[in-house]
Amino acid sequence: AMISTYGWTVGSVLSSPRILYSMSERGDLPAWLAHVHARFRTPDVAILAYALAGLLFALSGGFAANATISAIVRLLTYGLVCASLVALRRRSGVEPPAFRLRAGGLVAAVGVLFCLWLVSTRTFTQAWILLALVALGAVLWWAAGRGRNRGRDRVAPAV
Repeated sequence: AMISTYGWTVGSVLSSPRILYSMSERGDLPAWLAHVHARFRTPDVAILAYALAGLLFALSGGFAANATISAIVRLLTYGLVCASLVALRRRSGVEPPAFRLRAGGLVAAVGVLFCLWLVSTRTFTQAWILLALVALGAVLWWAAGRGRNRGRDRVAPAV
């Protein structure tokens, strides 16, 4: 169990800040998360933000509370992935996939319902952090969108 936990932790520490970096580079999060260290060429601000978030979670709750939060966040992620299957299948002008699951819409709907049912078995005390994280993500996304709009305003007109 220790080796497995160590492997997951190392993978998370290496990949999660880069996800923050990538999202900010695309404009989904504020641009300051896309800063790259001049000497080491690593996303230093994203690494520090991820480390600070991890420290705050570690200091704010015990193992059981953080494991529950992790499970709830994972269920939200899985549910959103299932829901996105339906939305992505309805897009026009997209190449057909190489593999298409029969009754994929039904499987996705069952997946969403199952995730919602599992989340509903949690108490509000356990799930409040999920609401706070979604709100924080919405604020960051909104701030990134305002920055993108300001950047568009500064584009020179075509001559």
